[in-house]
Amino acid sequence: MTLRNLTTLAVPAVYLVIEFSFNHRLMTLTAYMVDDSVLLGLEFWGRLLSGIGLGLLMFRWSRNRLGMNQSGLLTLTRLALSLLLGIVLMWNVQQSITSHWVDSATAEDKQVAWVLGSLGPRAAEGKLTTLQGDALLQRKPNQPERQLLASLFAAASLHTERRLEQIAAWAGAGEVGELLKWQASLAPEQLDNAFRNLIIPPLTLGFSLFFALFNLAQLSASLLPRMSEARRRWAAGLLLALLVALSVHHDSPFLDSPGYQRSMQPNLWAADKSLGLLTEWSFRSVALWQPLSAWLHEHPLQGFDFNRPFLAP
Repeated sequence: MTLRNLTTLAVPAVYLVIEFSFNHRLMTLTAYMVDDSVLLGLEFWGRLLSGIGLGLLMFRWSRNRLGMNQSGLLTLTRLALSLLLGIVLMWNVQQSITSHWVDSATAEDKQVAWVLGSLGPRAAEGKLTTLQGDALLQRKPNQPERQLLASLFAAASLHTERRLEQIAAWAGAGEVGELLKWQASLAPEQLDNAFRNLIIPPLTLGFSLFFALFNLAQLSASLLPRMSEARRRWAAGLLLALLVALSVHHDSPFLDSPGYQRSMQPNLWAADKSLGLLTEWSFRSVALWQPLSAWLHEHPLQGFDFNRPFLAP
């Protein structure tokens, strides 16, 4: 294998296998509330892999700017520096977003997150409706869609209309005061963990799949025969636009339901557009690519668990 094939085909292909596999593992793990050690592992892998994805794009961009006729040592050095810079950038970007969301959340947001963390599986089974009587599922979801809804329901419903009344009804608390009494004995660390359980899935799933699709488009364009580099760039851009369009138009039994569109979506986007964007992107895109993600995770990676490495902070 030539050095060019290694850097433009083999390395991106291995990255894609790991990134898609992580996407599947993340979805299945976060269907239920997990402790800090699991969250730290997911954050570590999410930031690392998104950083590698960005680094590979930076490596390709720098090759286009500097030219393709470079020595092997220079090419490998440029690849290493691109990956390092991509990891540093994405690590700090995602860490900053997470810290901002946690620090800016109100005490009520974190209390609500604690309750919502236990309601995802019930929502996935179609057992919840809004106060107006609207269903939260447009149709019966398949198993991957149920896992995805269990993982992302808390984020999607964080700013639901008449929030405390609605969540009290979902939780069977009867009255809002009774709902809030449940939270009185919880330590601040428990509430922070609950809120991190809410924000990590859409943040990590969203970034993970976006960079996977970006690199998939680049890799696919690299495989096209008899094409100039300029035309390959155009082909990669068109492929990325197609992949994103297919992803954002994929149907979702939850997002397309009257309950979400009338009682959740307007408030979610009004309160936090970035959370709304990442949540809806994750719902649609992850569902579309889930069969590929599941197969890659179960076969090439043999169900790798993506636990927190020893050196992860």
